[in-house]
Amino acid sequence: MISCTWVFSWLLWTTLVAGSMVGDCEPSSGDGVCSGVSSSLSDQDASVSQRQEDDVSTPAMRPAIRAILHGNLTFFDQDFDQMLTLLNQDGFQEFAHSRDAFSYHLQQTFGMLGAWEQPQDVQRLGLFHSAYSGDLLIFHFLSDWREEDRAQLRSVVGEDTEALIYLFGTTKRGNGNDTLYASPGAVLPSDGVTVDHRFKGIYDTLHLDSRVLAKILLVSIADVFDQMLQINAWRDSHQHEKPSSLYPGQARPDLGMHWMSRVCAGIKDFLEVVPPIFGSCTQELAYSDEVAARDAYWTVILEEQKLSHEERESALRTAIAHNPFIAEPHLVLCQVLFQQGKFGEAAREARTALDIFYVWANCWDKRLPFRQWIAFTRIMLMRSQRMAKGQPSLPFSPDKKSNVRKGMHQFGGAEHDLNVVSIKDMLADM
Repeated sequence: MISCTWVFSWLLWTTLVAGSMVGDCEPSSGDGVCSGVSSSLSDQDASVSQRQEDDVSTPAMRPAIRAILHGNLTFFDQDFDQMLTLLNQDGFQEFAHSRDAFSYHLQQTFGMLGAWEQPQDVQRLGLFHSAYSGDLLIFHFLSDWREEDRAQLRSVVGEDTEALIYLFGTTKRGNGNDTLYASPGAVLPSDGVTVDHRFKGIYDTLHLDSRVLAKILLVSIADVFDQMLQINAWRDSHQHEKPSSLYPGQARPDLGMHWMSRVCAGIKDFLEVVPPIFGSCTQELAYSDEVAARDAYWTVILEEQKLSHEERESALRTAIAHNPFIAEPHLVLCQVLFQQGKFGEAAREARTALDIFYVWANCWDKRLPFRQWIAFTRIMLMRSQRMAKGQPSLPFSPDKKSNVRKGMHQFGGAEHDLNVVSIKDMLADM
């Protein structure tokens, strides 16, 4: 049996990988997908993997994604504004969490779960998942041992959801996680799992129904994905008396998707709604493939000016082959191909990037916010489509000059004056 100290902990991902991660699960075809797991995809993921070569149409933006981009989280829960009154308190707004203030991390987790069409209690668990601290997080805004704090949260999320949030903050999920690593293809047991539980500062044990634990673990996946960067403020700085890392570092993507894919596969039968990620939790990513993909991608980011077009393209295709579940290598490859005049191929890569972004409802590379990744990808898709048809890359006004004149190389006016471009026309073309 594999013993690991809560593989969820990206505090210990590197150590855990050496002994207990999906090293037992080897990809069968070099695509980062483990053998022995069903390869059937959800309709949404299938559109990423099986698109015909000549399909460069623009994917429709789901209303859930548009709601996230517009900050309209009432789309997911009509009582969101009431819950926001609690999130607007100073402790949530002003505490530096991993890559953003605490409140924004919680809202982004909530948005992901909403886009995955999770039940209301799971979405609300995501919105307040670490209010009572967490499995690894020592900070809390509400105190689980104070009845008045629990009553306050109960008043905005409901009694049953508050009980879930309490369990998220006071249980050690390692026992459930170890169960999913006990053997290849392991799932949660039908009779539940006994976990360590903190009650008023003292540890005891508590038996959790597998359906409850599955909800907690799914929220953990969204929680971790939203803050998956190498130097994390609370983990690598706040919780160390003398931090060894300088925040925010390079914001390189951290490792953890191999863990997410294993957990997703192990809990899916206990979820009310299976999320679309990892082919609706039917595919697993090997640790070695995740590392290879991240490192190939990051080489292009760091060494862009030193690499030729061919070297950039090769490295990005390597990243894509090893981890087909991330969008950003496709978008960067789109730009490399666009620079070489390969507009049809560029359009296909931009289209694929959008499909994957829409599945996750978040970004893997945290150097930019999700909304900027989406906005830039849509523009690159539009420009690639237009150029593939022999049109200018932008819908320039035919007769209205801008202030960018010939010779202003830095602003695009290399060979001629540039006309103005209506953003409304761009959106109509997307």
